Amino acid sequence: MKNLKFCQPLVLSLKKGLAKRFQRYMTCENCQISAVLIPKFILNWAKPLDKVIIRQGLIDYLISDNEKDDNTDNSLSLPMSIFRLLELGSDSEDDFLQFGDTVETDYFPNNNVQMLVDTYLSNTLIKTPNDLPLPLKKAYIRFNTAIPSSAPVERLFTAGGQLMEKRKAKMADKNFEMTLLQKYYKYFNIM
Repeated sequence: MKNLKFCQPLVLSLKKGLAKRFQRYMTCENCQISAVLIPKFILNWAKPLDKVIIRQGLIDYLISDNEKDDNTDNSLSLPMSIFRLLELGSDSEDDFLQFGDTVETDYFPNNNVQMLVDTYLSNTLIKTPNDLPLPLKKAYIRFNTAIPSSAPVERLFTAGGQLMEKRKAKMADKNFEMTLLQKYYKYFNIM
């Protein structure tokens, strides 16, 4: 950034605009876990202070997901192939998204979830979601799979179209959103 002379205002305004537009996604825990589970990104995009928090969020999710499963004894066992991959190191020195910084971790040998996450975060040979261990693959599918049907979205647009009448034409965005969501609260069990 210090080497820029002519384009620095442009770069600064682009960074400011991106931060303003995507700030809520960068702080959303589900979005963070989703990004961490993409092997190409892992934690390379996060600020150093946030890496520990995001890592702990992934560990907490895996622990809570493991408690929900019926087969808790086999779901978090670590295959030896993960440790062999970790020992081999990276064979790609010129990978664009590898920045070389790592997350400081404390190892607890009795905690398989923490060991699984630490192994995944430090392993550079996992290139695709198919290479992920089973618990991480299940989490990847949960966080990175799109809704298979467009019916809920179409229903929402239909209801939004019904709200657009002459008498409601000057409704503010916030009021429109609140009115639209009130129509659909009856489908959710809030109490």
